[in-house]
Amino acid sequence: MALTFTQEYAGVVGDRRVWRGQITFDSGYPVGGEVVAASDFGLTLEIESVQLGGVEGDPTVQPTWDPSASKIALQEEDATSGISVDFATTDASAVIVNAEVFGR
Repeated sequence: MALTFTQEYAGVVGDRRVWRGQITFDSGYPVGGEVVAASDFGLTLEIESVQLGGVEGDPTVQPTWDPSASKIALQEEDATSGISVDFATTDASAVIVNAEVFGR
């Protein structure tokens, strides 16, 4: 795993910290998604919520947040039915996701 985190904003909202920026995937996307840690976003305790925007440049790929596994996964429409499935290729180096993360 070699996600790249590009911070655009970090601050405090009430008693929570917020991180906004972009997450760039790499050429080794694992089935089921990439594990992220609170420290990836400058947090010391925990990730409370993650809001993900669409993938820049590819509207068929959608990021999802799995809080129980602390993973960001990619889903894409299959070419025939329009049903979303796990990202089919391991090279996700063109995938850039906008993210807003709250935690402590």
